[in-house]
Amino acid sequence: MRREGVTASVMIDAGGASFEVHLTPGAIDALRIEEGKEVWLVIKTYSYNLVEPSAR
Repeated sequence: MRREGVTASVMIDAGGASFEVHLTPGAIDALRIEEGKEVWLVIKTYSYNLVEPSAR
């Protein structure tokens, strides 16, 4: 978790796919988000770019 001014960035590992999530510090406190805690990830967007997985 990295706080950056009025927002915080959290990296989420969702079964092998990683997401960088931006929240307010107040949301992190209210939801009691901490490292290692299981969370639900809901994606809401108005646009997206489909990216092919990289070769490993």
